[in-house]
Amino acid sequence: MDNRLELNWKLDGFVDEQRYYRSDTPIDVNALPVPTEVLTGDSRSHSDTDIVYGKTYRVRIGSVKNNTEKISNEVVVDTLSDKAVALLYFDTNLIDKTGNGVYSKTDRAFLVNDTVFNEPALKISGSIDSVTTSNDAVWQFTNQDFCIEFPMLALDITTYQAVLSKWQASPTSASEILLSLYQGSLYFDVRSNDGSSYIPIFNVDAAQLLQKTQITLEREGSEFRLWFGNTIKAEVSIDVVINTANSTPFRIGGNESIGIPFNGYIGKMRVIKGASRYSLSNSPPQVANY
Repeated sequence: MDNRLELNWKLDGFVDEQRYYRSDTPIDVNALPVPTEVLTGDSRSHSDTDIVYGKTYRVRIGSVKNNTEKISNEVVVDTLSDKAVALLYFDTNLIDKTGNGVYSKTDRAFLVNDTVFNEPALKISGSIDSVTTSNDAVWQFTNQDFCIEFPMLALDITTYQAVLSKWQASPTSASEILLSLYQGSLYFDVRSNDGSSYIPIFNVDAAQLLQKTQITLEREGSEFRLWFGNTIKAEVSIDVVINTANSTPFRIGGNESIGIPFNGYIGKMRVIKGASRYSLSNSPPQVANY
């Protein structure tokens, strides 16, 4: 794949040189790194071919005249934006920023921005609360690569709770995926493509989730991976085509027919389908940057 980042900008007046900055992390204008590239004063475009597909970059342009440098605003470039099928910020509404789905919530699922989570979030703590979408196809992965990212904070990890669910106890053929908490562990389970086989992918200790933690769940080929922050918690190789039953609604923070809803906070969520995003040598960020 020919990975490149094409940049164009406007500049009034003449300068001695321009400096192109590209970083994986926010660029501090008071402590600038070494420029990724030094460009001529008349440059108004640049092609960066040293790009890794799937990463998020920060970019700034510095214009230098008489040894004085003026820095542009920072631009965030997500190289997988074309693969994003859901982007929910839970700020003042449930609008999917990708335009792929319409989401709705029950009365006791709240959009909050409080001092417990310190960013806009979905807070769920009732008996029948969840968020659903009219476009379940976004959450049907079959054998495709995918990446689901969101921060969460659990207020309880002992009782059964559905975090993400397209799952049904009866008939089981309607089930597809389930991310759940139970007795101190976080589980991820799927159903095979005809709904007949229940396939546990992994379960890990969930104690860390009693504090705000960035969750990354992804598939690359037959490899399923789970991160808490930038720490890999599980990597399992299972070759499975996930069921697409089309009859069970997808839910965030709830389940169609069994158990109780998630008790806690879920922050901004991004779903990428058709590509994985990370690897053991390229871990997720500790804090979400999408």
